[in-house]
Amino acid sequence: MNNLGRSPSDFAIGPEMTVQMAGGKLRQKIDDRVCTGHATNNLGSLGLHPEPARSLNILNSSFQMSYRIFYDTGLIESFKIPEKEFLAFLHALECGYRDKPYHNRMHAADVLHGVYHLTSQPIAGLEQVPVTDSTQPESGQDSPLHQTYFGKRTWAPVRGPDLDGPTLKTASSAIDGTAAAQSYPSDGNMPYGIMGINFPALELMALYLAAAMHDFDHPGRTNAFLVTTHAPQAILYNDRSVLENHHAAAAWSLLLSRPEFDFLRNLDKAEFKRLRYLIIECVLATDLKRHFEILAEFTAKVSSCLPK
Repeated sequence: MNNLGRSPSDFAIGPEMTVQMAGGKLRQKIDDRVCTGHATNNLGSLGLHPEPARSLNILNSSFQMSYRIFYDTGLIESFKIPEKEFLAFLHALECGYRDKPYHNRMHAADVLHGVYHLTSQPIAGLEQVPVTDSTQPESGQDSPLHQTYFGKRTWAPVRGPDLDGPTLKTASSAIDGTAAAQSYPSDGNMPYGIMGINFPALELMALYLAAAMHDFDHPGRTNAFLVTTHAPQAILYNDRSVLENHHAAAAWSLLLSRPEFDFLRNLDKAEFKRLRYLIIECVLATDLKRHFEILAEFTAKVSSCLPK
């Protein structure tokens, strides 16, 4: 298991990829095959399966899905994300997922899609409380106000013979988050809300990035195996959440390894610090040993908000 950790250069883009980016050809492929492609056309459906993306040459499953989600939610626009660097990092990140039976790039796409679905689709009984980054204590006074498209759209219920429940479509007129929160359909006395509106844009971006990064460079072995065999990463992380620490550290090492990957360069210091903290916390929380601890904390917080 001495090859558990790999150098960021192992995931770097090749010369052909660099030339395509410099010439703008990759961006054109993104426009033609991601924004209108079959593999990402139905991101709002749990029936989506990223398998069709395997047939694409450069654009693979989690790579194109990440871009499409950031594009559709307005995160690219809101945080002024440079697309060339973002695409380069996403490609390198996907290349860092090994061809294992389960913890591979398809798994990363599945998890990212699941997270996007939970944050973008109507949830029965969810109270809509629009939040902005300016309400967060970590935001500096000079930090820009960021907002996703979730808070700028109005929604209308759509029903059909093949639909079991309410789905949403975007109306033509844009309105602010507060008005959008009041325009959701209801089923009897049960209102519907969109979780993405309740997230500050920075937290939403952290959640999506964590999903894309969460099993980066997975060796196909368990924490227990690595600890028992005294693998180098188990020694490095003192037997605690070994893989999760490795995924987060390796993904961040990759991002910071080359200026060509620096798609976060337009964040201010407070935003970058907050984003890095949130991504690391999300990835570390995927250690199943912490499941009951996290669930107990969540239950306690929910209980504290309920009427006595």
